[in-house]
Amino acid sequence: MLSPRSLLAGWSCVAAVALSLGCGNGGGDATVTGTITYNGAAPASGVIGFVQSGAPPKIATIQPGGAYQAKLPPGQYQVRIDAPPPLPEGWQEGQPIPQSGPRVVPEKYANFTTSGLTATISAEPQQQVDFKLP
Repeated sequence: MLSPRSLLAGWSCVAAVALSLGCGNGGGDATVTGTITYNGAAPASGVIGFVQSGAPPKIATIQPGGAYQAKLPPGQYQVRIDAPPPLPEGWQEGQPIPQSGPRVVPEKYANFTTSGLTATISAEPQQQVDFKLP
């Protein structure tokens, strides 16, 4: 017969394994895809950022057509979208950034505190979150 101490140790191990495995999609990140538009037009480049309180931001690249894909843990996020005008052809890293046309997406959306954008990511492994900005 097992002693109470052996039983306690055994159940402690079982509980530790169960807690480490979590639930849902294994506690992993969700693949979040979406499209960004401003006044019906999609930016061809830029970045989209997601931040949870007390955590570092997660950044994804905006692809041509306004598409993005990010891996995010479930939770509530503040969102920022930075889509400045494209750099002129021939521009190289280290050169001054020239003044170019208007921003594709207004600058207010490029900051977490001024964008007013949020996203709720569930435990589902695949999610679609589009941003249609006025």
